[in-house]
Amino acid sequence: MKRTIFLLSVMVILIAGWSAAWFFIEGKVLEATDNAKERLAERGQTFDCADQTTGGYPFRINFNCSALSYENTQSGLSIETGELRSAAQAYQPGKVVIELDSPAAVETIASGRFKVDWESLRGSMKVGLSGRERTSVVGRDFNITPLQDPSRITMETFEYHDRLTGENDVDVALALIDLKETSAASLDLIDFDLRTEATFKNVHDRFSRGRNLMDIIRQTGMQGDLQRLQIAAENGAQIKLSGPFDASKDGLLNAKLKVEVTDLDALLRLMIFFNPAHERAITEGGKAIKLFARPDANGVRSVDLTIQDNVLKLGFVPIGRIPFWL
Repeated sequence: MKRTIFLLSVMVILIAGWSAAWFFIEGKVLEATDNAKERLAERGQTFDCADQTTGGYPFRINFNCSALSYENTQSGLSIETGELRSAAQAYQPGKVVIELDSPAAVETIASGRFKVDWESLRGSMKVGLSGRERTSVVGRDFNITPLQDPSRITMETFEYHDRLTGENDVDVALALIDLKETSAASLDLIDFDLRTEATFKNVHDRFSRGRNLMDIIRQTGMQGDLQRLQIAAENGAQIKLSGPFDASKDGLLNAKLKVEVTDLDALLRLMIFFNPAHERAITEGGKAIKLFARPDANGVRSVDLTIQDNVLKLGFVPIGRIPFWL
């Protein structure tokens, strides 16, 4: 009898302790959410989680919203989405899984308003004592409709990943697969994949706490290494860039890049489609590449591109200038 009473007492203590720990973690989640909103507000950004709820006791921590909204008054970006559902194991609260429902209403100063639909959009995040250590987001079957323009954009797959590497560096990878844009005016169809991987030096301490890469550049500048920036179009055009870069807080970019181009003429047509106002500069750049690089047996042209204080050079010959981008 005494043993039974002792075991029951131990169980009661364990349950009480676990319950206290669960509610403590729940409180920390809500506190972290409030702190994040305050940090965003300090930078002119607002975030709202409609009908915010928590739950999942005893083994999970759930954080849900019926809708999300975000606005950045400085950049003019605003986003409103559907329901958000997130969950973490109570014994591993630093590992979070997130799912977001469509549609989303997006507005930017440069491009106007869009409606975005998707089949699925899921993410995961690992947070440690030093801040966010890893993030992954994967989405499928996107439809993007500009409300001021009858053109249409679709995308089969979206992937984004970042992770802490070394002591304070961040690896970032992005993939846009089977991205298609149909121009209503010409009925032209542009279909391509974009993949990029890069390492950004000495930024994790700020990046993991909500600072985006552009903000970090404006504050201190940034160095990094571009492992790959590749665009491969259905029409056969392909371009790949790789190499180290240095972006100053004054908006001056310096880099030494290896550029590999397949089917240059098709690539030029693609670039002009997206940037018709810069058709002359694109055409002149294409002529310079043809002059400096002959195609190999596979039709690939390789050149070394130097960017010095935003001036583009092939060898020692200036071929153009990057507009102010910061």
